[in-house]
Amino acid sequence: MFDKFGEFGSHEELNMAAAGLLEEGDTESLLALTEENGLDQDDAQEYIDGSVPELATPIVAAVGRLSIQKNHLVTNNKNVAERMAYSVMLSMLQTMCTDEDMAAAIMQKGKTVADIYKAMEDEAKKHASGSGQNRQAISCGTDQELRNIIRTYYIAPAQLRKKIAALYVFDGEV
Repeated sequence: MFDKFGEFGSHEELNMAAAGLLEEGDTESLLALTEENGLDQDDAQEYIDGSVPELATPIVAAVGRLSIQKNHLVTNNKNVAERMAYSVMLSMLQTMCTDEDMAAAIMQKGKTVADIYKAMEDEAKKHASGSGQNRQAISCGTDQELRNIIRTYYIAPAQLRKKIAALYVFDGEV
């Protein structure tokens, strides 16, 4: 996903790299940096022209990161269930990254909705029903519960498994 410039852990790191490239006059690499990070080429041109003081705000950088995840996890994914789950989570995340704390959390290195999906899948398997080839596992909840799970993954990751397990608790019983 981040083959040329690597994954940045914050919008500040991204902006520092952009500033270095601009200072060197390497606009070609700056445009490549923009593309690799899911940012709009028009925004990059405004930055190059000096119309804006930085390449990306925290929110713009987070939206770019989500765009890269979408291309990587959804666009070329042959697994329909994964593709749908990733699409839903990424759509929710786009509405959540207007919060600057959440936008900063989205920019953490290595964070991806694939981890959330895997954690939900693992917990669902613990509660699967049926046997053999008919054994089925599903993790289901409300939109609000999914938003809370997503927020927990990014903001308080140590609580993620507990938050997902709570989907399977009804009236105090597991």
